[in-house]
Amino acid sequence: PSALMGSIALIRQAFLDGQWYADAQNTFSKNPKVPAPETNFSLEAIAGIMSRKTPIVFETGNEHAVLRAAAIAKEFDLKLIYEGSGYDYRRLPQIASLKSPMIIPLSFPGAPNVQSLRSASSVSLAELKSWDAAPSNPAMLESAGVRFAFTLNGLKDKSDFLKNIRKAIRYGLKEETALAALTTIPAELWGAE
Repeated sequence: PSALMGSIALIRQAFLDGQWYADAQNTFSKNPKVPAPETNFSLEAIAGIMSRKTPIVFETGNEHAVLRAAAIAKEFDLKLIYEGSGYDYRRLPQIASLKSPMIIPLSFPGAPNVQSLRSASSVSLAELKSWDAAPSNPAMLESAGVRFAFTLNGLKDKSDFLKNIRKAIRYGLKEETALAALTTIPAELWGAE
């Protein structure tokens, strides 16, 4: 679906179908006289996620999507890892209250063009705030107690990754936290400590 409401409804329906499939399989295993449910590998995978056998990463496009995903996680008692948008600082108290790990991008917006009066007049205050605050997103998440790993996702030029880590450190991120976001935290998230 292209509408937000339709997308959320589809996600919820997939999890409801996964629940039904797990219940049907469980009922059949306890009572073979009940007709066997058809085999459905997609629903079986969803049922595995719901029984917490499989970690699930929920990609979000903005800070509001993290909170929408959290509502779905609460409804279905899921443990999610959220892939943030880089603008997670905008809803920091709510995101920190989730007590969930995140994967955050290091794709910071470029400097707005304010070379001339004409180009500067087309730059919004929101764009200026985003340009100024985005590099401090990792430091703000750190200060709020959010555990996170870094991702290359969203970077147009992958060679900017290390440069942007250094920029995040200049904007207040501790070096130890940056190192953990590259090593121990991703390993822990995927059970490869």
